Amino acid sequence: MIVKKFQAPTETEAILKAKDELGSNAVVLNVKTLKQRGIFRLFRKDVVEVTAALEENEFISNMNAAKHQPASPKAGSTFTAVVDEKLDVMNDSAVIEEKLDSLHNMLSQQMNKGGAPS
Repeated sequence: MIVKKFQAPTETEAILKAKDELGSNAVVLNVKTLKQRGIFRLFRKDVVEVTAALEENEFISNMNAAKHQPASPKAGSTFTAVVDEKLDVMNDSAVIEEKLDSLHNMLSQQMNKGGAPS
């Protein structure tokens, strides 16, 4: 029997992680909320830990089935979407930097005009 623990912000997400990795035949053994300890509890949210299990022969058959399936085109499109999003973020940051430089120059000019007594 294969037993693994999965952590996520919500119980549903943790169970989905378990089912995704172990397969749809995975059995949830335990669900508990882990509270953050120490100073980090101020900055981090509590997480849910799910303990899931799967029989080894089912796990092996799931792994063999995954090996024989061809790569789905969805994976490539997801990668493309992530790359496009990253490029958009980089372009946005370049535009923001240009505007910031422009504001800096304008502020410097205003300070030079107003700061020099006549």
